[in-house]
Amino acid sequence: MFTVIYKHTNRNLDTDITLSQYEYTLQTITDYDQWLDFYDPNFQKVKFNNSLQEPANKKDTLIFPVDFQSTKLNSVVYSIEKLCGDAMAYKNKKKVILLYTSTEPFFFKQEDSKLTDLVKKFPNLTFILSGSGHSAKSSQAEILLQQPNVHFITKLWYFDRVHYNTQIRDSFTDRHMKLSEETAPKGTPDYVTCPNKFLLTMRNPRSHRMLMSALIENSNVLEATRYSRNWSLKANHITGLHDNSETKHEAIYQTHLILDSIDELAQELPESLLSKIIKTALGHTHILDMPNISDRGHPGKWLYDNINIAVIAGGEGSGYGYADEKQMIPMYYKIPFITFGCKGIYEEMERIGFKSYRGCWDLSWTKADTMFERVNGCYMLLDYLQNLKLDDMVKVLEKAQPDVNYNYSHLTSGRFRIASNNQFFTEIENACS
Repeated sequence: MFTVIYKHTNRNLDTDITLSQYEYTLQTITDYDQWLDFYDPNFQKVKFNNSLQEPANKKDTLIFPVDFQSTKLNSVVYSIEKLCGDAMAYKNKKKVILLYTSTEPFFFKQEDSKLTDLVKKFPNLTFILSGSGHSAKSSQAEILLQQPNVHFITKLWYFDRVHYNTQIRDSFTDRHMKLSEETAPKGTPDYVTCPNKFLLTMRNPRSHRMLMSALIENSNVLEATRYSRNWSLKANHITGLHDNSETKHEAIYQTHLILDSIDELAQELPESLLSKIIKTALGHTHILDMPNISDRGHPGKWLYDNINIAVIAGGEGSGYGYADEKQMIPMYYKIPFITFGCKGIYEEMERIGFKSYRGCWDLSWTKADTMFERVNGCYMLLDYLQNLKLDDMVKVLEKAQPDVNYNYSHLTSGRFRIASNNQFFTEIENACS
């Protein structure tokens, strides 16, 4: 049995700490109560305490959750240390400090040394780190994960958050996508005349997106794609960002992001391909659905109308299993999709019951070890699909339709939470055994 404990009402961080997004309890964000009858019997009676004064069964495994979101861990580690002291006051044998992020999975993308020191200071506590996947592991992260009382669990928290925000809290309001925006805004390029076999929109110039932009824009695939790329190294583009009060704060950020991505790509790619990527980045932007970079990129329904397949650029090109609202949006719009980025995106969605269209087209490239192989594999798949005869393409889309319908139902009903929550509690149980 588990007892989840909050030291303050619904939170375990100090009350003066402000997080990046609205904070939900573990019970809320997992929609735990809705699916009680479907869980493993061991997980059907989790107790939730809202203060340290509430009693806890001494035989229970105690869980002290902290959703730090995308906040730097170093800024909250002292508050977590105090929570560890509170946890040690309990006589229960199994006590878990659950550090998770329901937004971007920034584990291992930041300095982990203070967290490593903390878990060493409390060897009798089990520290479970959890995110919607994780970024590439640094050498410091490897040291952290080698500690005997540290475990990492992947759970698609972002799916939990987006589903809750979209359907439970706000009942299909336009929070992560503009479901009600069925007509293109005035001033939008005439997207109806754009190619529409594929849809690919990319806001920020992360390394895997820059690679894909060079492959797409220098091939015939572009002629089949409703396409946008919102970055450029052209001087007038960067100057325009800087001179616009809405985007001034983005000018330096976008430039550094491009240069950092080029540095990352230079470690993996041959000089000829790197030169093509730089040349593409020096070209003009491709504007379609966002008037400028200040737009947060919440796509309207009109953008997905009359396309065959959505191509989704994942949030990270390296690391493992980072799936978020980008993969959910085509499910809500009932469009088949192909996604590229880090390893494990498909596997983590499949673990909680989603269909990945493996029976419709080849996805073997998603398991490749290098980012280039994964991005190039996706590009080669698009090239293959683009060159299919019309009748053959129709057959592919007809074959995909059952998975489209299933994913829409699986997502909107919230049934994915059954497997997600069951697996999560099972992995906590295993970590404590």
